[in-house]
Formats: sequence, C-alpha cells, structure tokens
Amino acid sequence: MLKTARAIGSRVRNLEQQGELHWQSNGRFEGNLATTFPELETVFTGEVAGFAKAYYGANFRIYFGLLYKSERVFDDPRGSQLWHADGGPGTCINLMFL
Repeated sequence: MLKTARAIGSRVRNLEQQGELHWQSNGRFEGNLATTFPELETVFTGEVAGFAKAYYGANFRIYFGLLYKSERVFDDPRGSQLWHADGGPGTCINLMFL
C-alpha cells in the first residue's frame, strides 16, 4: 500500500504542477477520484480489504470517496487542530496517507 500511496502522491504533485489538478477553496478535490486515480482500486483490494473485512466481519463496497488536501501553516497545531479529529458514522472509515 505504501508504494501505491507514494505513487498517488507523486501524481498529485505532477498534476498540480501541470495545472491539471484542481482543488476547491475548502481543499476538496474537483474531479472524479476513481477515474483520476484508478490505482486506488489496488489499495481497496489489498491490505485495506483485509482490514475492512476483519473489522466489519463482512464483505464491503465503497459507496463514496473524497480527496482533500490540507497543509499546516504553523509549526505547531493551533485552533481546531488541537482537538479536531476526522471521523464519520460507524460505517465509515477514513483512509489517510501523506
């Protein structure tokens, strides 16, 4: 999974430099995540699949996906960064990598 995450990160940087990757003002990716990054399928059929099946005790399907970009502007966390945690209802899992 690390190899795939690094490949996606590299592609994000390359697409940004070429002006082909666009972010909304809130940091959300504008585009189709599945078609822009088809290698994500390997993430969800590999290690993540094993984790999700073990966690839920069942097979799973991906209903929705989002890509966000965030950058810390200070050396130390400030404001809501001190207490904020990303999460969703019990049926959601946030997968995050650098």
